[in-house]
Amino acid sequence: PIKFLPNIGTFHSFCAYLIRENHNILNLDKNFAIYDSYDQTAVIKRTLDELNLDNKLYKPRVVLSIISGAKSKIQNPETYQKNISTAYAKNIYEIYKIYQQKLIQSNALDFDDLLMKTFEMLNSNQEISNLYQEKYKYLLIDEFQDTNLIQYSIAKSIANKTNNIFVVGDPDQSIYSWRNADITNILNFKSDYNKSKIIYLNKNYRSSQNIIDASQAVISENATNYSRQITAIN
Repeated sequence: PIKFLPNIGTFHSFCAYLIRENHNILNLDKNFAIYDSYDQTAVIKRTLDELNLDNKLYKPRVVLSIISGAKSKIQNPETYQKNISTAYAKNIYEIYKIYQQKLIQSNALDFDDLLMKTFEMLNSNQEISNLYQEKYKYLLIDEFQDTNLIQYSIAKSIANKTNNIFVVGDPDQSIYSWRNADITNILNFKSDYNKSKIIYLNKNYRSSQNIIDASQAVISENATNYSRQITAIN
């Protein structure tokens, strides 16, 4: 009999599922709220008012982008504080710290917190880590070139026991760096898992050879790229 059925979802939905299963460990109510950009902006605006900071200098969208970037690099407020060197960054730290406090008070997480809480749980509680390493013995990650550091770190934590991890991606299609995607995840995968095998998909069923050759000529100028020959099949 099948002990566990496959679990299919985005990183965020998967992490939300794990957190709700273990909400007591994280001191969260099971029905915690997940704040969207509107909710987040409202919290940032209140925080700016409390700190008497100009919202034209500290634009909420920019502040949230900086906080999101910190979380994608697994930096909580205290970790972020270690890297600040300007008065502006110091105030961002103060905003970040109070922002997180307000989320806790509201029994809420933002989307980046779903990843942060899952990472912290897997790396601070061996019992929980063992449970999910046993439950999820095989991982498959699509669009791997668009993952960020914390997403890859979560995957590595779960795959730590078996190393059964299969990723699909194309470094030449990494277009989400503005959303904190880290192309080094896919570029370093072979060195992270030195027994892994790379399967190249070199047949293109969408475009003519002229289009492929032109795009390859542009891509070849990238600082980092896989050398490969793409053939049109049409």
